[in-house]
Amino acid sequence: MLASSFPDAAAVRRGEGTVRLAIEAAAPDTSPGSHRLVFRNAHLAGHSAYLANALVPESDRVAVTAQRRDRDQSELIIEYTMPGGSAAASLAGILSRLTAALRLP
Repeated sequence: MLASSFPDAAAVRRGEGTVRLAIEAAAPDTSPGSHRLVFRNAHLAGHSAYLANALVPESDRVAVTAQRRDRDQSELIIEYTMPGGSAAASLAGILSRLTAALRLP
């Protein structure tokens, strides 16, 4: 865990408390292309309010392409891409090199 903050007990009892966790995990698959990360929080279902978001990555090595949530927001699906290996990018690269090759005298 990178950081955490917790409200005082009185704020939690009033329903105003927010627990903030900054968590980092190693991605098991860092190959180029499209990927999906699922975050699910089932703690005290029916009694809790959930909110999770993907922040804009600090590096251009990852691009968040979508964030989807279920109705109560206890589940977040983050879709992201790692550049350099998607089929479309590979095809575009091949076609641009082929076009450049055809233009050479």
